[in-house]
Amino acid sequence: MPSRATEIGAVVLAGGRAERLGGVDKGLIVLAGTPLAGHVLARITPHQAPESITHNMGLGHYLASLKKIERVDNIRLGLGGHQDPIEDVYGRIAAIRQSHDDRLQKVLDICCAPKSIAAISRELFGNVESYHVLLALEETGAHVEYLYQRGELIAANLDEIAGQRHPIVQYLRA
Repeated sequence: MPSRATEIGAVVLAGGRAERLGGVDKGLIVLAGTPLAGHVLARITPHQAPESITHNMGLGHYLASLKKIERVDNIRLGLGGHQDPIEDVYGRIAAIRQSHDDRLQKVLDICCAPKSIAAISRELFGNVESYHVLLALEETGAHVEYLYQRGELIAANLDEIAGQRHPIVQYLRA
C-alpha cells in the first residue's frame, strides 16, 4: 500500500515564515522529498516587494522559487489558495515568468533617462490612489532592485546620494 505522501496529487501552495515550525519558509517545507515553494496563482502574480524592505522577499527569491517548482516532476494540480485550481502548473510558471520579464523590460525602457522609483511607478501603473500607491511603489521597487542587483540599472546621481542624508535615487539603464 502506498504511503499517504505518495498519494497526494496536488499541493496547497503557501508563502511566508512558519513560526510554529521554527520560522522556516513555508515554501521550503519538504513534502515527499520536495519543497512546496508555493508561489503560483491561477490568474495573477503575487505582489512583490523589495528584499531591502522585507527580508527573504524580492523578485530574485520569487523567481528562484518558481525554478524549484519547475524541477518537481509530474505536478498534476496546483492549489494557489486564492483562485481556481491550476491545471497546468508548468504553463502557469512560464506565464508568470513572462509577465515579470515584460515588466523588467518596461522598467529598463523607462530608465533611458534617470528616474526615481516613484516616477517609474507612475509610468508602469499610471495614477493609482489610496493603498494602491503603496502596492505600485513596492512592486516597482522589487523590479528596480532586481535590475540594480544584476547591474542592469545604475544610480545616476551618485554625488547627490553621497552628499544628502535621504537622497532620492535616480535610476538609469546601464
